[in-house]
Amino acid sequence: MNNNTGRLITLTSIALFITAVCPLQDASAQGWSARVVHSWKKGFSTGKKLTPSKVEKILASRAKRTAAQLPKVPAKQVEYWGPEDLPIERIMSLSFSRPVSFPYVDVPFWDQISLQAKLDYFVAANNRALKKLIQVQKLRFTALQRMAPALWKNRVKFPAKDFDIPAMTQIMLERTPKNIDYLLLGEEHDIPEISALLVRFLRQYRAQNPERKIFFLTEFLPKGSLKTLKLKDMKAWDPDYGKVMQAAVKQGMSVRGLEPRAVYFASSDVQTTGEDYGVPMSERVSLMATPEGLHLRNREWMADIKALRKRHPDALFIIYAGAEHLDYGAPFSIGKQLPKDKTFLISMMLRDAESPAATDLLSFVGKKKYPFLTQKVLTWNDPALCRAAGFDLRLSVDGKDLSYKNQYPSFPKKQPKFHK
Repeated sequence: MNNNTGRLITLTSIALFITAVCPLQDASAQGWSARVVHSWKKGFSTGKKLTPSKVEKILASRAKRTAAQLPKVPAKQVEYWGPEDLPIERIMSLSFSRPVSFPYVDVPFWDQISLQAKLDYFVAANNRALKKLIQVQKLRFTALQRMAPALWKNRVKFPAKDFDIPAMTQIMLERTPKNIDYLLLGEEHDIPEISALLVRFLRQYRAQNPERKIFFLTEFLPKGSLKTLKLKDMKAWDPDYGKVMQAAVKQGMSVRGLEPRAVYFASSDVQTTGEDYGVPMSERVSLMATPEGLHLRNREWMADIKALRKRHPDALFIIYAGAEHLDYGAPFSIGKQLPKDKTFLISMMLRDAESPAATDLLSFVGKKKYPFLTQKVLTWNDPALCRAAGFDLRLSVDGKDLSYKNQYPSFPKKQPKFHK
């Protein structure tokens, strides 16, 4: 393959990806005012005022300007900031396992601008999402600092000091309200103990709710109903998640994927950097784990959830995804868009006793004075305190203490990935 052919394939792949993901963002979410969008429509329909080349200049300028306008991450939060939550420096790689596409939204200039302009469009949108993230996290950090004493004092105190999978399962069953419509299961990805815990929980949860229609909705499958072949594939290449899906199927739950095909069948990496942002970090991360990527995905998920709810008003929806998609306090969160009195969120994380690190903002804020991180089971009887913390129940699994190896020998030990 010559260099020109290679460049053409790379550019075509990038164009397909940007075309697939960027139209999911509506004009208002992109930050364009109604006046500007209207003028763009008028310009393209009449051939006056704006031209594609002028729009490209606007987008290039906006990408730079939104980056320059990003506030610094507060010094007290720098250690908590993740590599996905840094400005995009450049796109590193893109590949697709099959053709994917999305319908265009009402962005009248899209078909007439260059690849670079589309990249600028996405980068500017991500910068605005980052700005919102910084603002939200700053408010949450301050609020949790203020509430930490009350949260620590009023936490539910369990008699057992150690919790194995059966004990945690029982707590999940006892704490989950009976009259909810949405049970959210947020996790840190690729933790075998969490998969083993969920297999056991789903079996017993169905036994407690034998008559109710249950939909099991997850980011770990492409949008649509689960096909037998897809379950077989998942069990082969990722047995942990395959066993969770199989457990849901065996319990008569209707398993459906939430992830847009343009995300599920794409592999994309970007270089992020915090050098001008207050965070001394630069790392290669997944494009769709960025704040804007999370925003796009969550918006598509919510549209599917709402559509399914209209068809099944009395069903229970179990939504299984990375914790950041569901956390009550996170920007663009699924959890805070659902009815408060009908939603219960269980967050599941790995607790590394040898190298303890905060997996949520509450633990980071509490640190040594209010050591929420040490609590293997954390919850409150007051729903308002749960909302403030970001979850209703948090379980911290510890591979050294849990006996999953004896109960579920087929679950291999793997390194955890980002929780988005």
